Amino acid sequence: MSTPAELAPPSSAGENVESLRLKIVTRRFWPYSGTTELQVADLAQALSIAGHEVEIVTIRWDKTWPTFFRFRGIDVWRLNRPTTGPWGSFRYLRSLGRHITADMPDGLIVFGMGAELTTIQKVFGAKIPYLVSLDEFDLGIRPDAAFLNQRQVNALATAESIICESDWTADRMKEVRGIADEKIVVAGEGIFLEHLSHVSRDLVQRNMARRALADAHPMLVVPDGQPLLVCLSPMVGDPGMIDLVQAWKRLVKTMVGAKLWIVGEGPRSRDVWRTIVEKQLTESIIMPGEFDQLEDIITASDMVIHPLQSKIRCAQLTRALCAGACAMVTSSRAACIPLTHEHDALVIPKRDPESMATSIANALANTERLDEIGKNAKALSVKYRIEDRIPKLVQPIVAAIGSRQ
Repeated sequence: MSTPAELAPPSSAGENVESLRLKIVTRRFWPYSGTTELQVADLAQALSIAGHEVEIVTIRWDKTWPTFFRFRGIDVWRLNRPTTGPWGSFRYLRSLGRHITADMPDGLIVFGMGAELTTIQKVFGAKIPYLVSLDEFDLGIRPDAAFLNQRQVNALATAESIICESDWTADRMKEVRGIADEKIVVAGEGIFLEHLSHVSRDLVQRNMARRALADAHPMLVVPDGQPLLVCLSPMVGDPGMIDLVQAWKRLVKTMVGAKLWIVGEGPRSRDVWRTIVEKQLTESIIMPGEFDQLEDIITASDMVIHPLQSKIRCAQLTRALCAGACAMVTSSRAACIPLTHEHDALVIPKRDPESMATSIANALANTERLDEIGKNAKALSVKYRIEDRIPKLVQPIVAAIGSRQ
């Protein structure tokens, strides 16, 4: 997500009566670059291209960061971060309220169920229509949403719409008492496909990407001629991540130079790293965190693996498929997308590290076949066009504005 920042606030422009003035509220944004941040960026750009006036409001986590910059032509405002102590969050949330009040947008899109959501419901619930967008981290692999407190439930119930990334998240939200089922909408993880259109996975581009990443940091060096497997799955406690480490322990006995990058984040990432250390795999498995150019990682890899057993939807896996990567997924994930074994993915059984190790070794032995499967997977990208997601976000706001006039 690296983009030159324009630090001066924009001059005012005439309003377009055919467009909506929207603010997207999210706790983290550039230079952070995880799943949610990429979704916010793509959504903001797509809304802007559709003719809407969009701003992103986020937290200024570092005092050296500017309070205003522009990203892909979108205005981004950073509010001073919550400080420690009883008044820290109060001051931040009061600042958020003041920022919204300053120009009273037509609608708000709130990512996640944090304090921003409950504050917006309390202050603006009767004044400004708002939507809530949930992704794979909000419910994680919890079996239900019983952990939500009453303030969160009230805020969700007051929203015009709750946009869920998967049927599983939607089903869990529908079990929450007090939230109308018709407000819960499945819209998947829309992707701005133009950012992936230039990704090439031929051998020359793969080697160039690997050299560039190695120049960026020595830990990203992949020995010449050795395979690179990338995992982009969220680390939310799904046991499939531990299965992958156990499978890798078996694999490196015969593929000594192979490398596995576990790219991403999650509340249970320490558990994954602890297992890597216990299995003495720190030389062949690295956890480099997030990247602002996921395309480079996809290009450099021989294959992407998604070992999760749960029905949680992984937006980064979707990006990899849309970029033409061959993905190895468990049968549960393949059934949810859906994907067909040996056509647009390689499908493996759940909870079987030994079988996973064998499948990885066999797959990496035939990179030409991997490239062919990746090309078939790229054809699925039409299902994830961010432009197709826009009506599901705009229409509830338009309807709410009409009903309040």
